[in-house]
Amino acid sequence: MPAEEENVPKERILAAGTAPAVRILTALALAHLAAALYAPLHASEEQSSQAAAPWGPKDWGVLVVGGPGSPQGGKPVAALRDGLKGKFPLEFAFGLADPREIQKGIDRLTARRVKKIVVVPLALSSQSDAMEETKYVLGLRKEPSAEFFKAGRNRSGYTTIKRVQTKLPVVMASALDEHPFLAEILAARAKELSERPAKERVLIVGRGSAAAADHELAQRQLAALARKVKALGGFAGAEALLLRDDAPEKARAQARAAMRKAVSAWSREGRVIVVPHLLTPDGFEREVRKTLDGVFHKWSGKTLLPDPRLSDWVEAKAREAADMPDMRLYKDAGRPIPPPERKRLLRLETEGYPDARAPRFSKPQAAAPPPAEPKLPEGEADAAAPARPSSADETAPADDEKQDQDPPQETPPAGGDPPRRGASE
Repeated sequence: MPAEEENVPKERILAAGTAPAVRILTALALAHLAAALYAPLHASEEQSSQAAAPWGPKDWGVLVVGGPGSPQGGKPVAALRDGLKGKFPLEFAFGLADPREIQKGIDRLTARRVKKIVVVPLALSSQSDAMEETKYVLGLRKEPSAEFFKAGRNRSGYTTIKRVQTKLPVVMASALDEHPFLAEILAARAKELSERPAKERVLIVGRGSAAAADHELAQRQLAALARKVKALGGFAGAEALLLRDDAPEKARAQARAAMRKAVSAWSREGRVIVVPHLLTPDGFEREVRKTLDGVFHKWSGKTLLPDPRLSDWVEAKAREAADMPDMRLYKDAGRPIPPPERKRLLRLETEGYPDARAPRFSKPQAAAPPPAEPKLPEGEADAAAPARPSSADETAPADDEKQDQDPPQETPPAGGDPPRRGASE
């Protein structure tokens, strides 16, 4: 061994030999730690990229229908979209029961290669005409309502309202109804104006219906929300009243008078906070302000949108409905529905619409020839032949036939004018 190697301490030689191993182990430990910290972030980024990427099939996509009546929804739509960004393929169809908007949304989801379409109605109630009409457009309901059919008829008698066309399964979630998120939002709107909840009463004002049954149902749903708002906010009371803006004038006046009377009585006992049961401003809030003009109250003009809880609601309803089987039962290839008076001329399928391979109208069939009568032996034929009436029966008319005969006409005398009626009188 050389002299210089003999003079090196053993501790230094050992340290020099173990240093690379320590560095390798340290690097491996740091790599594992970094991987553990990055894994959840990477997984979420991967899921977001799969949901947002236009390539690669996705299990399902969400079509939000309803809400603002136009794409220019402004803040409410932007906030709702931002709250759902990257969670799943998402499209909007503004307004309920609009076949064109719904078809466009379905086409956009189809282009993103989703395998299933989950429809989430951004509506206040599942029991409404607009919801039933949306179900018809999606193929979840057999026939449209009479009002919906009448509104879409053109001059030829056919309705211009068509079902959407898609080969994908379609499911539909329920509307907001009495969801806890909805009660939380209404309570938050009231608390913004509250000073002493124990001495304040909240009035939730909603839109009623011209139909008595629908109006009563809406009243019950809103009353249930009012009870939840009272409990959440600790208010002295919470009530729900409806204005029937689409009802006849008499019913509208009665609803306005009842609301003014109630708020006037409550305001003598304490502060009354009025909150609208509306998704977005649509002019109904002006009707409420006009009704309560001159009555003491605190008005909250803030609607349900925008609010981050509605984004959470859409996500929860979408994931809940995604596991449901296909709900689309009625498909007519998007053809218009004939008027009722022409249905008898059509070759109908089991659901009542023309077959896709059959002509729109079927030609009238020629009458089938009567079946040939069986030949009988002469004796049996004479016995089976009906008895012929006698000559007297043939010539003499029956009593009722005599009554039906016209009375004899008077003939004018020869060479003179016909007698005038009443001349002798």
